[in-house]
Formats: sequence, C-alpha cells, structure tokens
Amino acid sequence: MKISIALFLLLFIQGDLVVKDAWVRATANEMATALYFVVENNTDRADTLYAVTSSISDEIEIHESFMRGDMMGMRQIEYVVIPPNSTFEFKPKSFHIMILEVNGDLEHGQKAEFTLMFKSRGEVKVTALIR
Repeated sequence: MKISIALFLLLFIQGDLVVKDAWVRATANEMATALYFVVENNTDRADTLYAVTSSISDEIEIHESFMRGDMMGMRQIEYVVIPPNSTFEFKPKSFHIMILEVNGDLEHGQKAEFTLMFKSRGEVKVTALIR
C-alpha cells in the first residue's frame, strides 16, 4: 500500500508544472520593479504563460531583455512558451515580469502574492519574497 501511494505521488508530481524560487526587487511606492522565478514543466507538453496579476500593481507585463549592439533594452511580449520536460528561468537581464507603479513600498523581507496564468495549467498562485 505504501509503495502504491509513493508511486502515485511521484507520478503526480512529475506530471505537473511547478513555479518556485519567486522573488521581487525591493522598491518604493509608484516605482517599477520585477518578478523573477523558475518554472519546471514536468509534463510532456508545452505550456504558455500569458498573464500575471497581483494586488501590488494594476500594471503587470511579461518582458524580455535583449542586446542591440552595446545597449541592452527590454520590451513587452504577449506570452512565454515553457517547453515540455524543461526548466525555464525568469531572471534579471532576461525574461521577467515587469511590475509598473507598485501600490506602496516593497521592503526587504516582505512577501507579495501573484497569480500566474498558463494556457494549459490554468492559474498558479505564487508567494514572492521581496529582496
């Protein structure tokens, strides 16, 4: 019986999309910041992150950073496809979630709640540490 339960849990965990290590840069009221995290897609199909919401801002966008010559820039994108059986990292100077005009100061050690919306997985609730 214990082996059956362990096997079921292992298969369930392997067949899911997991978001971990979420953090946000500290910032002051009405300033911009970014959300970073890791997505583990343990399924055999791609999934698409297409929106993020939070009570800390009404303006949240998916962004990517890019190099043009010697200058780095960033731009809003509509979505990010997370390949099957892979790990995808949203990190500084790469893909990230841009948070515009935060509602209040975000200080080191606080936490913020986010809802990530995936095409297949649906909503994933995430708690991010402010650092």
